[in-house]
Amino acid sequence: MNHLSTPSLLDIKCCVKTLNLPIQKSTILINEHIDKRVENFYFYKPYEKIGGDFLTNKKEASNRIDYIFGDVSGHGIASAMISGMSVLSFLNLSTFHLNTNEILQRMNDNLETFKFDHNISMVSFSIDFDVDKLKYSYAGHHEGYILRDQELIHLEGRGTLLLSPLPKYFYSYEQDLQSGDWIMFFSDGLFEVFSDQNILLNFDTLLCYIKSILPIKEPNKFISNLVDFIFQYSSNKHEDDITILLVNYKK
Repeated sequence: MNHLSTPSLLDIKCCVKTLNLPIQKSTILINEHIDKRVENFYFYKPYEKIGGDFLTNKKEASNRIDYIFGDVSGHGIASAMISGMSVLSFLNLSTFHLNTNEILQRMNDNLETFKFDHNISMVSFSIDFDVDKLKYSYAGHHEGYILRDQELIHLEGRGTLLLSPLPKYFYSYEQDLQSGDWIMFFSDGLFEVFSDQNILLNFDTLLCYIKSILPIKEPNKFISNLVDFIFQYSSNKHEDDITILLVNYKK
């Protein structure tokens, strides 16, 4: 397989300088108006001033939009720089010729040359307008959901963490889309939170709450309610980056 040139730390610094943005702004880089057939909404709150979560999208063909959503282990400058390199690696790929699992493999190959002491959990997904499908692959990331009316549709799947020493397995999955669906992915900072009594938020409790607010059809209000629930549970404390993405499919 032929590989594209791998971005360096200098590439990241040059990109940030050119955009006149802090590092974190180059890793949470969603084009909210990328296509009239989707609406993109997100929330991001880092654990420290900068974090290891990253999120971006791109469109290189009229029938497809590609996204990545990821989380670098650890916090601070090192994780943020790896996040930035992940975003650049993705943006440098001619992704409309690659399946979502191939995107993960190519990114892993590019980033592995740097011998980082971190790993990356990630989901790569594409919206294919020609066939009304969500196509996706996981790299160690927990699973996402489609919110459809009052239904919460589980996007099952599995895959190996990027940059881990384990053999790499990335699988391709598909899910039919209907107009009005919300595609939802979030970081583990949304559920790895503790109460004042040091009780970890139960994942099933989080899902029950999400189901309870499905009648809210305004995405920003939906996200706001979800974030309020998390911070009420944790008494406004969090020990990880919190990132939420909602993509409203409108075709």
